Amino acid sequence: MEMHIDRSTDLFELSYNSTMSNILVVDDEQAVLHIARLTLERAGHQVVTAESGAEAFEKASQMDHLDALIVDHIMPADRGGEVAARLSALHPTMKVMHISGWHRDRMEAEGMTSDSALLEKPFTVQQLRNAVTTLLDS
Repeated sequence: MEMHIDRSTDLFELSYNSTMSNILVVDDEQAVLHIARLTLERAGHQVVTAESGAEAFEKASQMDHLDALIVDHIMPADRGGEVAARLSALHPTMKVMHISGWHRDRMEAEGMTSDSALLEKPFTVQQLRNAVTTLLDS
């Protein structure tokens, strides 16, 4: 997988959002988890990462509150929609954003609802920050 980092933006610029959010990022790619954690922590959020749906469920069950789930739609053992549904039972107010190399039409054919937030891979650090800000503000 190829990650694009937009060097014209300051990765270390802190968000002016006064509320820190608890975000769980689930992806089977270490590079995605690393960039997401670094980007979102620098924006002032508390970030937990997991490489699978099972690991995500274990970590989410130990959290008092989860504001947002960012989940890869296609992983070797899991589908993002299934992971989101399972975690929604634990954290019903959690917001969900799917990330995927697939386009929206293919994702909807695979069961993602048309109103779900989607960030297509590859994405830049700025696109990730903007998408998360939009998700949390919705």
